[in-house]
Amino acid sequence: MEKIAIVSDIHANLTAWNAFLEDSKKRGINRIFCLGDIVYKGCSPKEVIDSVRQNCEVILQGNCDEYMSNDHAKEKKFWTRETIGEERAEFLRNLPIYYEFYMSGYFIRLFHASPIGLSNMYNPMYSNKNSKYAEYEIDNPEELFKNTALLRQKRNRQSARHYWIWPYSYPKHI
Repeated sequence: MEKIAIVSDIHANLTAWNAFLEDSKKRGINRIFCLGDIVYKGCSPKEVIDSVRQNCEVILQGNCDEYMSNDHAKEKKFWTRETIGEERAEFLRNLPIYYEFYMSGYFIRLFHASPIGLSNMYNPMYSNKNSKYAEYEIDNPEELFKNTALLRQKRNRQSARHYWIWPYSYPKHI
């Protein structure tokens, strides 16, 4: 049986990343999908980027990856940005923000914050309604699939089942 590990928010923590890789190997994981935030907070951004590139079949851009690869981070001379250099920054800048595939007859859409954009998010654990991010909040999880036929399928009560996954949550069924 094929086993997939989904990981995100590594944040340049090489020790944790290596422990994850070791555990994945012990569990017989064949495929690793990274949902972003490879860099920013930890002290090994180059090493983690290189290892993620080597070990992950799918790599998505997280908000920290976007920020550390843009010109603003370069102008501000952020340590992470200067450490990763231009080639790795270009790699992060060009990562997709979502990935879609079918597995066992199920449509799967993976993303870091939302497939709409890295500033837009749906998170049932807290609200941004009274913050400067209020305009980016997604109130209805169905918005995450608005550009697909999934909502029509759901409304027509077809038998297809679909899931979405984002960091800090369990898969939800719609």
